[in-house]
Amino acid sequence: MHEQVKSLEVISAGLAHEIHNPLNYIRTALFVIHEELVRIQRVASDPTQAGDLPELVRAFEAEIGPEELAASGLIRKASARVKVLGRGELTAAKTVRAHNFSASARKKIEDKGGTAVTIGQD
Repeated sequence: MHEQVKSLEVISAGLAHEIHNPLNYIRTALFVIHEELVRIQRVASDPTQAGDLPELVRAFEAEIGPEELAASGLIRKASARVKVLGRGELTAAKTVRAHNFSASARKKIEDKGGTAVTIGQD
């Protein structure tokens, strides 16, 4: 009987360990996500606070094109053909360079006072 109780203790400890470790990983990941969201919210309310945001966010301040997308890791190569679709919203005027634009994307860019520049026309 004593050996069965000891075995049950070992199994219980192992089970607790297997549950606790993934929960700690999830807790840490959620904390990091929360901190980034707080920083983004702070910058949204006061753009002068952008100095401490990741380079990915600051990379698109004035002009967006294949080079900027490649530098940020959103596309693999700056030589990749880029088509801009009309999903999402712009918050400020931008110059956007791409090989092609959907009609809704071009309209959203221009409605914000930005410019849609078609590149690579041969």
